[in-house]
Formats: sequence, C-alpha cells, structure tokens
Amino acid sequence: MVEGLNIVAMIDGHRVSRREVREWEAGRAAKVCEKLGITPPAKTLGGRRDALVARKLELGHEELEHRLARELWSNVESGRCPQAIEKLLTTYLEHRAAPGETFLDFTSRLEIASLKALCGESAP
Repeated sequence: MVEGLNIVAMIDGHRVSRREVREWEAGRAAKVCEKLGITPPAKTLGGRRDALVARKLELGHEELEHRLARELWSNVESGRCPQAIEKLLTTYLEHRAAPGETFLDFTSRLEIASLKALCGESAP
C-alpha cells in the first residue's frame, strides 16, 4: 500500500467506508447477475466479479446491449427531445422512492409499462 495515499469514496453524496463500497458493489453485482440471467456462484465479491466478466464475454457486446438497453419511446423528433427529457426527469423527481434514489436506479426499478404509465405512452 502507498504511504500517504488518501482515497475518499462517495455514494449518493455521502462519504463511505471501504466496507460500504464493497457492500454497494456486491449489491450492484447481484442486480447485474440477475439481468444477465446468472446466479451468483459465490458469496464473495471476487467470485461475482469473475462470473460477471465470464458471462459478459460469453454474451458479447450486441447481446449485452439487447439485454440491458430499454426503449421508452420510439421515433421522437429531434425538436421534441427537450420536452421528452424534461418529462422523464420531472417524473423521476416526482416519483423516486427516496431523495437519494438515482435516476438509473429509478428507471431500473420500474418496468417500461410503469414508466409509460407515469410519463405517457408517447413522447410529449
């Protein structure tokens, strides 16, 4: 370890310990394992990392994009993008589970049908 090296970790705007970072990473890894259709093979974080890397290499870039990408609206005209983005962000701020919930966590938590129910079936 390098003497005098000071690393500060922040999660949701709060300073956290190394243990908290590892717990957060383990939780995120478990969610990604679920999205990629694998059962975490080990309770250790290193085991989860190895399983995720192997699965990502097995699936390849296009399949990962297909599994992780989600489309809320299609064929949104470029002139209407600012209104569509505003609607999505306003919906996030009004309906997030807690003040610390990130936009990514909000959109990951809800199915597309639920997002459409909140934002509208078509872009504004």
